[in-house]
Amino acid sequence: MLIMANGIVLGVETYPNLGAAGALLRWTEWVFRLAFVVEIAIRVLAHGRRPQDFFRHGWNVFDSLVTAASASTDPRRSDAAGFQVSARHRNP
Repeated sequence: MLIMANGIVLGVETYPNLGAAGALLRWTEWVFRLAFVVEIAIRVLAHGRRPQDFFRHGWNVFDSLVTAASASTDPRRSDAAGFQVSARHRNP
C-alpha cells in the first residue's frame, strides 16, 4: 500500500506548475523515504545478532539498494536522478 501511494505521489510530481502542492508533494516524498528506511532498519534488526543474514536473500538486497538509491537523490529536483528536467518545447 505504501509503495502504491508513493508511486502516485511521484506520478503527480511529474506535472508542471504544481504551485503550492509541489512543496507538499516533496515533503510527502521525504516521509515515504523515511518510512522505507525505517522498514529496512527494522528488518535488519529483526535478525538479532546476525544482521548480515538479512542480505542473504535477494529481495532484501534489492530493497536495500532501491531504498539507498532513493535516499541519495534530492527530492527538491524534478526527477529521480536529481537532475533538473526542462519541459520547454522548441518551435521549429
